[in-house]
Amino acid sequence: MKKVQAFFLLLVLVSVAPALAGKHPATANWQPYADQKGDRGRALDGDRITFRNDNVEIRIELLDDEKRGLFLKSAGIETGDPFSTANIGWRTFTFLIRVTNLGDQEVQLRPQSFFFITKGPVSSSTPCDFTCLIAAGERAELSRDEGKRLLRAVMDTSATLTAGGKISKLLVFTRMPDAFKKFVLDLDGFSVGGEVFRVAIPYAVPKPEKNARKDQE
Repeated sequence: MKKVQAFFLLLVLVSVAPALAGKHPATANWQPYADQKGDRGRALDGDRITFRNDNVEIRIELLDDEKRGLFLKSAGIETGDPFSTANIGWRTFTFLIRVTNLGDQEVQLRPQSFFFITKGPVSSSTPCDFTCLIAAGERAELSRDEGKRLLRAVMDTSATLTAGGKISKLLVFTRMPDAFKKFVLDLDGFSVGGEVFRVAIPYAVPKPEKNARKDQE
């Protein structure tokens, strides 16, 4: 088997917003950015990014409240969104992670080794785990069946994909700072055939377009 390479994407600096002293709220228009060096293995399509090699395909999309709600409804959770700020009480980032095993060796993923890393201020968060999910479901007053569906819909425990296997789940981070300059989704918990590799995705708020020049009189 070819050695699986670690792919790192460089963070792109964002423009300074005076009102936030260069920091952006969690609800800002965060977008992934491609590495300017053009490393192989991943492609950027709007707000979605895909990592792919001979062994695995990983598709990542940052969901807004509406998209998260639609996903939860498709998973059979109708009562309410347990990850809304009103229910969970904290700013939340939710990613839809789709993983497909393209090879003939097992692909393992360990969400416990995934990190959400902010800069300005610097902080690090791990995904919402079993305890977090139970509490979120209770606050949203989900039924018992919906609570079970929530556990199946969110990526919080290790999983193994055999050849051709697929998984599509939410990766949820809570307790975000009020505002920060940029962040990295650091998925340092994948392995193929026991060999660990990492996918790191940088996000920033796009610079505002320059104002059009005033017509000269």
